[in-house]
Amino acid sequence: METETMQTEKKPSILGMIMSPGEQFARIKENPRFWGALITVTLLNTLLITLSMFLIVGTPEGQEEMMSQVNGQEVSDAMLEGMKWMMVGVGALGMLFVYPIVILLTTLLHWFLMRMVNSDITYRQTLSVNSYAMVISLLGSTLLVVTIATGIYQPLLDEISTYPTSLASMVETESAVVGALLSTIEIFTIWQLILTAMGLSIVGSVSRGKGWTVALVVFSLGVLLNVVGAMIGMA
Repeated sequence: METETMQTEKKPSILGMIMSPGEQFARIKENPRFWGALITVTLLNTLLITLSMFLIVGTPEGQEEMMSQVNGQEVSDAMLEGMKWMMVGVGALGMLFVYPIVILLTTLLHWFLMRMVNSDITYRQTLSVNSYAMVISLLGSTLLVVTIATGIYQPLLDEISTYPTSLASMVETESAVVGALLSTIEIFTIWQLILTAMGLSIVGSVSRGKGWTVALVVFSLGVLLNVVGAMIGMA
């Protein structure tokens, strides 16, 4: 009896999501914690993307991109430095606030669709699944920093969301819409999708088919929003 109690009280592990995700989701089902993972993922992703932006604006290409925003006017070194810090700062604040909002809204969609397929999963459990599955995004952000710092990958600021492990970084296209679509086909994004489907199935006590259906529907909506955003940007 004591052994069972200790087992159910075990907390899900952030690092365990990489090596033993099934075990972590079983723990989430009994003990749906999310604050630690949510805060960790938000802060570390914000830090890594901010560092990526800082590295980009320090390159000649990045400075050219900043200069293009002042319509060719002469800019002093001090002003250029100020612009650099302002762009990085605004980007960091945006990530800090937008990232958790995206997780909360994504969770709401997952929870609603799970209820539609007759699952008794709670919003708290769904948020816990997403918070821990999002840990995989940290691997992608870390690789982004490393590849930019070593010069292997040199994106512009407006390409910061295109990771070197996505098809968009491997296939050249002049279409912003196609580029937006290809950027969503990315190794760590697919890995996260697999974990999300697995987590919804285990925690929601539904078949793998239902878990995958819910995960794919929400993922497809994200892809659609990305494409629509690119279309609006072209207008």
